[in-house]
Amino acid sequence: MPDFFTLFWPRPRLQLVASVLATLLLSSVSAQTPAEVSRLMAAAGLPADALAFVALRVDNGEVVASRTPARPMQPASTMKLLTAAVALDRLGPAWRSRSDLVADGMVTGDVLHGNLLLRGYGDSDLDADALRRMLQRVRDRGIREIRGDLLLVRDWFSPPRPDLGVPPFDDTPEFRYNAIPDAIFLNSNLLQIDLVADAAGVRLRGVPALPGVSLRGEFTLVERRCEDWEDGWQLPRVVRAANGDIEVRLGGEFPKDCVTSTQINVLDRTDFADRLFRAQWRELGGSLSGTVREAPAPTSAAKQQTLAEHRSRPLSEVLRDINKRSDNPITRLTFLALADRVAPERTAMATAANAEVTVRQWLRDERIGDSGLILDNGSGLSRSEKISPLQLAHVVRAAARKPWAPEFMASLPVAGIDGGMQRRLASPALTGRARLKTGTLRDVTALAGYLPDQDGNVLVVAAMLNHDNAKSKISRPILDALMLALASGYGDQNRAGGSRGVGP
Repeated sequence: MPDFFTLFWPRPRLQLVASVLATLLLSSVSAQTPAEVSRLMAAAGLPADALAFVALRVDNGEVVASRTPARPMQPASTMKLLTAAVALDRLGPAWRSRSDLVADGMVTGDVLHGNLLLRGYGDSDLDADALRRMLQRVRDRGIREIRGDLLLVRDWFSPPRPDLGVPPFDDTPEFRYNAIPDAIFLNSNLLQIDLVADAAGVRLRGVPALPGVSLRGEFTLVERRCEDWEDGWQLPRVVRAANGDIEVRLGGEFPKDCVTSTQINVLDRTDFADRLFRAQWRELGGSLSGTVREAPAPTSAAKQQTLAEHRSRPLSEVLRDINKRSDNPITRLTFLALADRVAPERTAMATAANAEVTVRQWLRDERIGDSGLILDNGSGLSRSEKISPLQLAHVVRAAARKPWAPEFMASLPVAGIDGGMQRRLASPALTGRARLKTGTLRDVTALAGYLPDQDGNVLVVAAMLNHDNAKSKISRPILDALMLALASGYGDQNRAGGSRGVGP
């Protein structure tokens, strides 16, 4: 069999022809599904039309199997493949987001007479350690005292606080996957909570330690497996005292003798930045006479001096978080980075709408239709986002023929090895070879990526199950059975008119 990656170098002359051929072939490929897939769906109470899929060859675009592939479906996190492909093409594998610390006053001796600005440009890696390193650079310049305020400048995105006024996505808005990023997004606004249950109760520790923020546990200890600790978790409550101190109250049921950690997004973003900055600046020997507040408007550029800068990892590395870890906030930051801030007609647009223009233009450039496509935040964490399996398959196929194909493929979970595929498709033919992005919502399960077949061909596959009963424990075995059937030549049998392994 040819080496996996050698199949994906650019073939620009084939692209348009293959796309047209794929569309024509759809009418001749049976919409029947493998018998095992049909059996599993029937047993789960899933109707046949809950599933849509397509498999096509990566080299020539020939469709080998499909079922209603042009129907727009909810893709869940497989939508991240579209965001990743467009970002690699428009921004480049070496692109980095950044954050700046800027002075808007004069520095005399060890005193900054003016404000310090923390200006964000969608930095995906601005964690607590990164902020500390930036502040250390400010101290290295000899600055000890700031006679002004710390201004949080989030206007790289419009609106600057996209999280405000947005209803929670589900019943757990405090967890990381639900956090809505902004241009600063310091430490993802996350407080890590270490929970240790013993005979006396549940002990709590917050990291980073924030001055004026305390934790209070109100748990009932129960007999439950430690890995199921979230089953008894209740939404945290935040109580602010008259003096400004904040108490985070955690409660619900918690397993006996359990030790675990979680990260929660419950603090106001200005409060979080205020306390983290003050703690670190004080530890470095610095002082701040003013307050920490949101910047009402950009400060005059003529007075600004950049004191420290932080840059994220290159996009090629961040992609592993997007696809292997399926990180929603980082994907959303990457999607917003696609906004064109140079085109005059787009500068006044909301950043998400601006980014959508870039994505749709990329699809047109790749001769991929965008009819029926609905974009929200580019991560798939949405009830409104839709894309057809055929569109997504063409995106994945286009990515395979780009110069940055190795970076794209390296970001995908490997069957039986890592990411969302670590414990799936553990067969000799697919372990370590199939590269597939997973997608899961409460009523959506999806897979998309590259699948080797028994004849040595590499298939591009995209499959989506949408139904109220499409829970992950039920739906994942169904899609795995579909992948195994496609890898074993089901599509070839179906095209040849054979009936073996074909269900209703």
